[in-house]
Amino acid sequence: MPRDLIYQYAKEFTAGRIASGFSHCHRVYHLARELSGSYDDDILYAACYLHDLDISEDGSAVSAEKAEHILQEIGFHATKINFVVEAIKTHWPDGKRPEIPEAILLHDANLIDSLGAIGVIRLAIGASYWYQYKTLKQVLDLIKEFREKARLLILPKSKELAEIKIKFMDSIIKELEEEEHL
Repeated sequence: MPRDLIYQYAKEFTAGRIASGFSHCHRVYHLARELSGSYDDDILYAACYLHDLDISEDGSAVSAEKAEHILQEIGFHATKINFVVEAIKTHWPDGKRPEIPEAILLHDANLIDSLGAIGVIRLAIGASYWYQYKTLKQVLDLIKEFREKARLLILPKSKELAEIKIKFMDSIIKELEEEEHL
C-alpha cells in the first residue's frame, strides 16, 4: 500500500493548520488503533490521514471526494476506496452514524482528540479559524458543545479513554465560567 504517498498528501493538504492539521490526523490514527483489534488497517490508515483534507462547512463530503481522487491516483486498493470514503463521510459526530469498523474507529478517535487538554487547545484555536468566533463566551460554548458530544462515542474503549479527558474538560469549563464573569 502506498502509505508514504497518503502520508505526504495529508501533510501537504493540512500544512499550516494547528487545530486540524497533520498532527491531529496522526493522533487520530494512533488513537483509533488503540480502540479495537478488528479492522482493515489499510482503510483505517487512509481514512484517518485523509479525513480532514477540507475543513469547510461541508468538509467531510469534500474530504471524502478529495480522498477518493487521491487514492485512485496513487493506486490504492480499488476495492477499499469506497470504505475509506464512507469512513470519512461519517466521521463527524453530527452526521450519519458510522457503521463499518473503520468508520466507527475514525469517528471515536476524532472525537476523543477534541476532548481533554489537546481538545481544549484545538477548540480554542479552531473557534476563530473554523467558526470565526470573536469572544471568550463563544469559545467556552464550543468547548461545552464538544464536551457534550462525548456522549456520542460508540465503543466501550472510547468511553473509557474519554473519562479522564471529560473530567479535565469539566474542570476547565467550571474555571472558565467563573473567570469569564469577573
